[in-house]
Amino acid sequence: MSADDLREAARGLLAGGFLTGDTATKARRYRRELADLFRDQFGWQVFAEDHGPVRALCLPGAGHVPRGLASRGGKPFDPHRYALLFLVLASLEAAGARTTLTVLFEEVRTRAGDIEGLMFDRNQASHRRAFVHAVQASVDLGVLELADGNEEAFATSGTGDALYRVQRAHLTRLLATSKPPSLATDAESAVVENLYTNTNDGQMRQRRHRVTRSLASEPVLYRSDLSDDEIEYITGQEARLRRVLDEQFGLTLETRAEGWIAVDTDATMTDQRFPTISVSRAAALAIVDASRGRRDGTNEARWPIDELNSFVGELGTTFGTGWTVGADDADGIERITDEAVDALIAMRLARRDGEDVVALPAAGRFAITAATPDAAPMAFTFDEETA
Repeated sequence: MSADDLREAARGLLAGGFLTGDTATKARRYRRELADLFRDQFGWQVFAEDHGPVRALCLPGAGHVPRGLASRGGKPFDPHRYALLFLVLASLEAAGARTTLTVLFEEVRTRAGDIEGLMFDRNQASHRRAFVHAVQASVDLGVLELADGNEEAFATSGTGDALYRVQRAHLTRLLATSKPPSLATDAESAVVENLYTNTNDGQMRQRRHRVTRSLASEPVLYRSDLSDDEIEYITGQEARLRRVLDEQFGLTLETRAEGWIAVDTDATMTDQRFPTISVSRAAALAIVDASRGRRDGTNEARWPIDELNSFVGELGTTFGTGWTVGADDADGIERITDEAVDALIAMRLARRDGEDVVALPAAGRFAITAATPDAAPMAFTFDEETA
């Protein structure tokens, strides 16, 4: 058995999606070892059939903040897009091995017509764009595979088409639930886990799984996320956890006063990259950089939303010609601020507290650093570490 191949497969599974190519082949080769590893450490089930989908059903641990879906351009899904995504997936249940964008659109339009309050009109560009986002999300989730064409012309003008292969086996493994959704009475009961008995051993396993899930799959695990028993567990088991994360997954465990971070120094496992060069994420980086001077006794920094909007509105002087939002564009500034805060929340670097935004301790890991003392605006290197 190759430890490197096993680690590569384990890292791929830990990313949460379906594996393909050489990594999927390695996961199938070591399916038993991976099944034992993920069951013992996380309480997660691994699927790696010879000719079927390969993935781990990664249920959340302590401190999980749902991030939701976003378009490829970074726009968070709204209720309309989620509704269309579910209708796309429902339509694929009855589809053949292949389908097209226009066929899917008509299937979704028919189903949407039976849902009170759900507006869906081919003649509205915003509806076509939302539908395309839903289809692209299905591709990114591994349920569809684009075979030919593209969606942009349809989204823009309602013309054009695209051909897809339907990955039916992936569709059946898409939801990570503890029981088949058809047997659940509601969404919450579908994810209730029955892995743990009300015994000392059962409670110990539950503590271990809640902690190790968070260390391996969340950007940051704060002490405030954990119960006293869980803090006692991670403190007592830190040496073992450090060894397991390193040897099995290539993650480096760092301990701070406020919590723990399992750092992927290769930065290949994350579904969220921060910072990256975009207006909103540059603003997010500037926010955490400026938060250093606003920290209180808890190592957090509070921003009233009016002050935060004002700060973002002045960033043109920092980023120069690369900044695309005018200081007098109030709507644009609010949009960039919201997007920046959403990015920080997704990385667990900030939280909302009423109308305020609070930069959390892990935000201190990031800073804007000028490439040279006399660097021009936007000439920055980023102190980037991806957890």
